[in-house]
Amino acid sequence: MDNKKVHITFSLNGSIQEINDKSRDGYDYAVNAFQIFKELSIPCGINWVGRKDNVGDFENLIKFAEENGVKWINVISNKLSCGEIKSAMAYEDFACNKACVLRKEIEDEEHY
Repeated sequence: MDNKKVHITFSLNGSIQEINDKSRDGYDYAVNAFQIFKELSIPCGINWVGRKDNVGDFENLIKFAEENGVKWINVISNKLSCGEIKSAMAYEDFACNKACVLRKEIEDEEHY
């Protein structure tokens, strides 16, 4: 992988455990990873799956990212699998929300 950049991301769907747990486990693991990477000055990001049950928390997720040294947030659309709650978002769900940001660069790209 000579001269290739590797971007490390951790999945997190909410700024607090209660919101994250609606769609995935591992909140404590992700928070711990962010703290370790911050201490080691290793840039990392969040993969956030936008859903109707967490879109209102996106601004808080951005604050969480800033406080925990996270360098970027990748926004991913929820795609349904068999047996999942239908919570995929439409354009209108984002358009009505002040948190309508598809990728939030917290620091200049030159830092990673």
